Amino acid sequence: QADFAPYLAAVRPSDIYVQPIGYDRKARVEKLSNVGDYAYNILFENSADCVLENVTLYSGRSSMSSLLQHNHGRITMRGYKVMVRPGTDRAISNFADGVHCKDNRVGPLIEQCYFQGMLDDSINMSQNTMMAEEVISPDTFRLTKFPGPMVRWAKDSAMVREGDRLMVLYPTTGKYLGPFKVTKVGDDLHTVTLEKPLENVVTGQIRANTDINATHFYNLDQSNAGFVIRNNIFGPQRRHAILARSENGLIENNLIVGTGGTAIELSNEFGFFYEGPIARNVVIRNNTIRDCYGTPIVVGSATGKTPTRQARNIRIADNWIEAEESPAIRITNAQDVVLENNRFVRPDGSKLPDPVQKD
Repeated sequence: QADFAPYLAAVRPSDIYVQPIGYDRKARVEKLSNVGDYAYNILFENSADCVLENVTLYSGRSSMSSLLQHNHGRITMRGYKVMVRPGTDRAISNFADGVHCKDNRVGPLIEQCYFQGMLDDSINMSQNTMMAEEVISPDTFRLTKFPGPMVRWAKDSAMVREGDRLMVLYPTTGKYLGPFKVTKVGDDLHTVTLEKPLENVVTGQIRANTDINATHFYNLDQSNAGFVIRNNIFGPQRRHAILARSENGLIENNLIVGTGGTAIELSNEFGFFYEGPIARNVVIRNNTIRDCYGTPIVVGSATGKTPTRQARNIRIADNWIEAEESPAIRITNAQDVVLENNRFVRPDGSKLPDPVQKD
């Protein structure tokens, strides 16, 4: 198709070309699973205190190699390998993420793992954005998330419980307010009452590039807070090694080499795709990063029409970053970002000039 022709302009004979098949339900996915468009190889859901250890995955179904969602206690991934099978001519290991973490009440521990050859992020730490399907009163709202009101939440998939703390993002002004305590959840599990009223809530349906003015809701008690990513190795793959939108996390002692995107990115997504919340209180330390196509470390926040520096309290310390060109660290729409004792070099060992870019 004409829209895709520019992306193939650089392709030459003998290049390796991969065509993912993501929605071939009739011919492929429905034969494997009854879960709809996607089928996960490993799924932890509504669980706690579980450990997956020393598992190797050479190929996968048309989705994430593993999904961790709606868990209420720590899930540990240790010695998990997603990689191209040695001795073969395979080009990829898996269609999408290596470990996709969504809407967990306790962040996972991911350590001593190996990720290579995926078409999406090695690790994605995020929460579904919620919007108000209906404003019932100034303090009561019926919430929805992707894929919208046609899918109603069950008790084990509900996004909000009584006592949870919600953050509220207004894309028209960039304000990020809260947390607001949930005092009541209706029988439909979608209707929530907050401890005090909210003004100017704009309804929406989580559709790409449509309801860009709609108010966002994020549940801090279901956002993978407290995650730990340490002592892992990330080899060449298409996108980011670590993409995290959660609070109170630790990323340390990882080796990241040859990713197609960034090595470590702390930023929420807004507009075409919606994932959050906004990263805060995260430590990135003692990591070694080399040969990444994207900027090695990115910290920022997407706040809509107004930059209000909502990504905060990020510490980046004692990392070794080797890059062909600057910047090695890009900071956008953030504040209280501390950099300490990081080393920035070119591949030949010379000093990398102007390694930090900030707005």
